Amino acid sequence: MQLSSRLRRSDLVEFFSQAGRVRDAHIVSEKGSRRSRGVAYVEFYAVESAVQARTLSGQRLLDVPIIVQPSEAEKNRKSTMRQYNASGAPVNAPAEENCLVVVRELLVDIAPVDIQRLFDLFGTVEHCRVAPAEGDVKEPEWTAYVRFSTHAAARRAVEKLSGLALFGTKLRVRMARKSEQERELRRISEKAAIGVGSPMDITPKAESTAEPKPELTAESNVDPAQTCTVLLLKNMVNPEEETEDNWRDELGQDVKGECDKFGAISRVFVDHNNPCDIYVEFADASSATYAQQSMNGRWFGGRQITALLVSAQLLHSRISEQ
Repeated sequence: MQLSSRLRRSDLVEFFSQAGRVRDAHIVSEKGSRRSRGVAYVEFYAVESAVQARTLSGQRLLDVPIIVQPSEAEKNRKSTMRQYNASGAPVNAPAEENCLVVVRELLVDIAPVDIQRLFDLFGTVEHCRVAPAEGDVKEPEWTAYVRFSTHAAARRAVEKLSGLALFGTKLRVRMARKSEQERELRRISEKAAIGVGSPMDITPKAESTAEPKPELTAESNVDPAQTCTVLLLKNMVNPEEETEDNWRDELGQDVKGECDKFGAISRVFVDHNNPCDIYVEFADASSATYAQQSMNGRWFGGRQITALLVSAQLLHSRISEQ
């Protein structure tokens, strides 16, 4: 209580980290103006940390002596704080939006770039892969996996393309199941972690005709697994819920404050074209890898983060588009 109007969530987390590891922090603000009411809630992982935090009462935070006391009203706690289960995930938190579309029973082996051209009509395509169909099939079939930047774009594509006669068949297009989403995200992360591939995967046929990549030599001494220095964080915010004009700047500062502990940061970039995407460029690959392993699957403001290692070229491309 009795907090400075200039206080930010990152300031709150940093201050109360003296008492122990902070699970979540929330500054109460007015709905219309988003102006701070001078009250905040801090939740710790351990009860002992919450007890220790009470000793910080009277200390100055941004030059203002603060009052620390236990939350007294359960109804206030439920309305302002998330409820967490044993794994640290908010109970009844909104699930990450499904942005993955599956196209089944393709009768011809189509290059991902051709699939992308079709689906680009409905929104930004982040990932496209074509693979042989799984299971018992009478004739050779392929399945395409197309990941959009938003759920709305994915849903539009399903509504407009399902049943369309194209590529020698009627397209069977649907939203991906949870298991398919998890598998594709895992595949993207694994490919990025070893420094190969791109958002547009190529089929085995196309791969065999592509120019071979130069082999590493002792003189080059470069390991692809150690060259990814950029971390992409997804699903941290919902732009529609943000009302402040400078929320991107504040988000970038929050992310930098959180990721500083993993290593030196060269820059943090919040993509204006895809506001849910935050890029963090580290000075070295080991810091980026450490951050990816630590951040992936974590919860931020009730939303589960997806953390991917991506190439610096992708970051520079996004910056040049602004």
